[in-house]
Amino acid sequence: MRFKVRSLGGKLIFITGLTLLLCMILFSALSWGLLKFLSEREARSDATTHLASIKKSYQSQTTRLMLDLQQMAENTDITSTVSQPSTPSTGTLLREALFPFFMQHPNLLSADIFNKHHQVVGKLEYGINTSYLNSPTTDALIDQALQRKEISGLQRSTTSSTSQWVLSSAVPILDRKNIVSGVLIAAEPLNDNFAQSLVRKSGLDVVMCLGKHILGTTMRSFSFNQYLPEATLCAPSIFDRIDGPQHFLTLAGTVQAKNQWTNSPSLVLVDVEQLYSVNAHTARDLELLAAMGVFVFALGVIAYAFITRYFFLRPLRRLQARMRSLMENNASTGVSTVKNDELSMLVSSFNLLSDSLYVKESESLAMTMQMRDLLIMSDALISTLNLEHLLGEIVSRLGSIMQVKNVSLHLYGREMISPWAVAHWADQAQGSDPLLPASHMLPQQGAVTVHADPDGDITLAATTKMAAIPGPRPGASNGKRIGAAQRRQPTPSYGLRRPRIPRLALRDLDMVLARMAMQKQKIIYGEDIATIYQERGEAWSHMALEAGYRYVIAVPLLLQEQPIGVFILYDDKPHQVTNRDTFLLRTVSIQATMAIQNALLFAEVKDKNAALERVNHLKSQFLATVTHELRTPLHSI
Repeated sequence: MRFKVRSLGGKLIFITGLTLLLCMILFSALSWGLLKFLSEREARSDATTHLASIKKSYQSQTTRLMLDLQQMAENTDITSTVSQPSTPSTGTLLREALFPFFMQHPNLLSADIFNKHHQVVGKLEYGINTSYLNSPTTDALIDQALQRKEISGLQRSTTSSTSQWVLSSAVPILDRKNIVSGVLIAAEPLNDNFAQSLVRKSGLDVVMCLGKHILGTTMRSFSFNQYLPEATLCAPSIFDRIDGPQHFLTLAGTVQAKNQWTNSPSLVLVDVEQLYSVNAHTARDLELLAAMGVFVFALGVIAYAFITRYFFLRPLRRLQARMRSLMENNASTGVSTVKNDELSMLVSSFNLLSDSLYVKESESLAMTMQMRDLLIMSDALISTLNLEHLLGEIVSRLGSIMQVKNVSLHLYGREMISPWAVAHWADQAQGSDPLLPASHMLPQQGAVTVHADPDGDITLAATTKMAAIPGPRPGASNGKRIGAAQRRQPTPSYGLRRPRIPRLALRDLDMVLARMAMQKQKIIYGEDIATIYQERGEAWSHMALEAGYRYVIAVPLLLQEQPIGVFILYDDKPHQVTNRDTFLLRTVSIQATMAIQNALLFAEVKDKNAALERVNHLKSQFLATVTHELRTPLHSI
């Protein structure tokens, strides 16, 4: 489907709309690209700043926990009880002393008191997950605390159903003589609650990792594994993108608590920044969009002015120059006044309509000439009753009307594999086809060659060969006579044998195209045989190219909706088949079929009249002989 705009106003509207559309697309692309670039750049800067803030918050929280734990270790109830033997009463007393500390830090997993012999003398825990107490890390922390060191470390707490990492902090317990009498250890789980406590004031998003696994995050509803592997997310000092329903930028970094044990692993904190947030920098984004809009608008105005100048003003100026040259070279152009206004020069372009009218007149004259030749051809065909002359007239006049180089005509009978009549015509400028036998020349028409079946009289046998002439219908009045005629003719019908046409007159290309047209019972043509051969590689196109043809059209001859033959037109140049050509060829096909039928019927009537005259003559001879024989004896009597 092709879209055409013919009016000048329509073209201007189309160009305006197209320019506006391009400006909108350009504005959207540039705005999105710029905002995307700025958002990613700011997200990188914010990720670095926020990660440092989260690390500082982690260190502050662990330091505060250590200070609170040290104050709790100075409690007199704890210092006086830790050195005593462990009894139920001392255990209860220690739990009551630890309860305020436990309430101060609700995220704690447990708080335990050990004596010098690494034995638990008192504890207060949340749940039953205290398997870390017997771990080597706990023993190492107790040893360090017994040496008057405040120390912390990360260790795994594992049960039969769960496994989690905890942050253990240990401080020494000093008695009244300032001698280390025990160790106080507090364990805080590294989970989502711990991550939430790190960014409670800032409201940031953070993920805690240890090794290549996520321990906790503030984004509990977001599944990171679907969009980014945990190993990639937890890789320190690397910016990563998460492209899911929302877009995020991540930056990871390692952090250690104050006085952390050297053999303890470091915690990895990942800052998560949201990308392309509309509400992040609304004022700045609006300013950028306004500046981008002004830039794109100015660019659109420049582009529109350039397009208008190049596609409208430039052709108008060329038209003005051409009309001036026409006025200087030909005074009959009809242009009386010329103005400098470019739009007013459109008035003078109406003088060019004469050229288009001349072209239309030429086409109309050509069509009139063809119709006149068609009428002359119709009169000539009707007045020609000799079959050979008729076929010669058809191909010669058809070649002249259609202005082609060669025309071939084949007539076929019922169930005949080869034609019983063949006619060829070749243009005088090209000469006769070298593959055909010698032909006679019609005046100012070209070389015509006609061949028909020489078996007996052509006109007498023709109607028995015609496939279109129907046989008797069942139940017809003449059915008995036809049956008798069939009994009197035991020899096979004419269609079962091959007509004796010279082999040189039967070209394979003609017969192939004739069969195609007769089978389809419609006009077939090839506008450019070379292109058809390149695209399809058909055999007939190869034969046509070898014969020097570049254009072919085959038209079937139909009598009572049955094919009786076909005529084929060839030319050495490609042509475009128009509706006018197909109309003329169908008309010629109808006229030729009627003329051939008339000629065959006339020949049949003529032959039957000659046969009747011979029978009448024989009858007269018989009567004369009988009369003579009868009179001779009477004279003797």
